[in-house]
Amino acid sequence: MHNLMLVEIRRARMFTDKRVMNVLLNGFGVMMVYAGMLGGAMVMPTIFKDMKGARGITENSAFYGLIISNAAVVLFAPFTPSVSRLLGIRTSVIIAVILCGTINNVLFYPTNYLVYGAFLLNGFGCALLRVAALAYMTKNSTRQTLSRNNSIHWMMLTVGLIMGNLIVMLLNIKTTEIDNDKRYAIAIATSTLCLLAIPAYFFTKSIPENYDELLEAQLREQIYEETKRSPTETTGFTSFPHHGTNSVPWHQNTVLY
Repeated sequence: MHNLMLVEIRRARMFTDKRVMNVLLNGFGVMMVYAGMLGGAMVMPTIFKDMKGARGITENSAFYGLIISNAAVVLFAPFTPSVSRLLGIRTSVIIAVILCGTINNVLFYPTNYLVYGAFLLNGFGCALLRVAALAYMTKNSTRQTLSRNNSIHWMMLTVGLIMGNLIVMLLNIKTTEIDNDKRYAIAIATSTLCLLAIPAYFFTKSIPENYDELLEAQLREQIYEETKRSPTETTGFTSFPHHGTNSVPWHQNTVLY
């Protein structure tokens, strides 16, 4: 009975722990950012090629922009932990999302200067996002849940990659050339995907430093209330008669999560 109750508590805790919800919301935010950002970036060379040199844009403009973005990631990466600590993890992620989405916004009116500037900001945003999002995931993990939460994070990021390319493909199905109307549609769709990441972080919950102790106290109280209903309870180690005291009849080394 007692062991079965512990199993049920562990199972319920998976869905009630605030940290699990934070990890899922963080993963959703990263998924939306990468869906929009890479969805737009993948089709950008084709868009610029079909512009046929308008406003000085060429197919190579996208590749030059990508070089600028990657260089910005390398240059800014050493400073991102300090920036994240200064601004706070959640604020850092929101700012990173906005910076990452600049390459989608530039599709509304692309010029070489705007494209290169957008990719520069995108590089700063990507560097900050990788540090802040993973730090946020780690902060909401324990030694027992870190591996699981890490898998959730990268799974949702990969889903974002698939989603972004799928949406862009559906927008351009049976299209031989991306004209201005198609370009605007892609810009709106990919920018919206990035922006959808921001509300997710407003639903995350703050985790107090003694959160584990608070949860343990709550679980102990649940176990105690349950054992009051039965004269004896058997754990996986030994039997404890109930004497009506505040002692909780369970082995102190039992891992509840």
